[in-house]
Amino acid sequence: MMFTTHGLLDCWPWVQLEPKDLAEQLKRGGAAVPAIRPGRQTAEYVTNTLTRMSLLGSVFLGGRSS
Repeated sequence: MMFTTHGLLDCWPWVQLEPKDLAEQLKRGGAAVPAIRPGRQTAEYVTNTLTRMSLLGSVFLGGRSS
């Protein structure tokens, strides 16, 4: 249980990307996420994706350590 808690608390904050900045950089570069409008919707999409990825990754690592 301690390893699972440690995995969740240590893995989750490592994602330090700023979704707003990433969305602006994509917009300035002329790139876009397919089916997602540039700007705020891209930032929300990136936030949701990073949250899911880091949560699943930390749960996986916690499961592997148990």
